Amino acid sequence: MTSHAFVESDAKCQWKLLSTGETGIYYFQPGDYTTLNMGVFSSSSSDNTPIDTSAPGTASTKKFKPIANGDGTFRIMTGVTSYAKCVDGRPSEDPDIRQMTY
Repeated sequence: MTSHAFVESDAKCQWKLLSTGETGIYYFQPGDYTTLNMGVFSSSSSDNTPIDTSAPGTASTKKFKPIANGDGTFRIMTGVTSYAKCVDGRPSEDPDIRQMTY
């Protein structure tokens, strides 16, 4: 996954939330691709596991649960960890988008 400078109208900075059929659980699809979904690399539940985009699927690696923080922001919890870990983004580190303990 590549980080991009945020420009609100840029489709690379937009994500579609697609229902999994489970309450509050979604697949994340990039705004500029309909053949990819966000996922946790290698089905790993470890910290620092990269978040990537790949072919859509129904595995827990592709499922995410956005949770409101109460201040207008959200944390995105990962399905592969039974929603115990979250997506973390730090462009200056490798990987820049990864799974971490919340």
